[in-house]
Formats: sequence, C-alpha cells, structure tokens
Amino acid sequence: MYMARPGATACQYCPKGYETLDTGNTECSACPVGYFNKAPATALTLGRACVEAPAGTFVNTSAAYFVTQW
Repeated sequence: MYMARPGATACQYCPKGYETLDTGNTECSACPVGYFNKAPATALTLGRACVEAPAGTFVNTSAAYFVTQW
C-alpha cells in the first residue's frame, strides 16, 4: 500500500505490474524487466512483490503483469 499524497486519509493498493515493499512510500515501483506481478495488491496481500519469470518464460518490459512462453 502507498499514500499518493502526504496527509491523505487512506492508503491505496498498488496495481498489477507494480509493487511497494516499504512503509511510507508515496508511489509504487514498476516491476523491472524479467519480473512480473500478476495481480493487484489486496487487503490480504498488502505488499505483493514482483517475482522473477519462471523457467521457460520471459518478461521483456517493465510493469509487466504476465509472462510470455519461450
């Protein structure tokens, strides 16, 4: 979760393809090339992190939310 504006009354969840793992962030970070995040964060997965593309797949863009098969 992140807070887009200082002083806001509520935090927001990062969308798929992004992550935030530190408290106090004001924005989410795009997953780097080679990593993806297939689902937006939810109350159960607050700090959902980008994960490396599994063997036999690749990710060639940032902010990816799916992998491509070789």
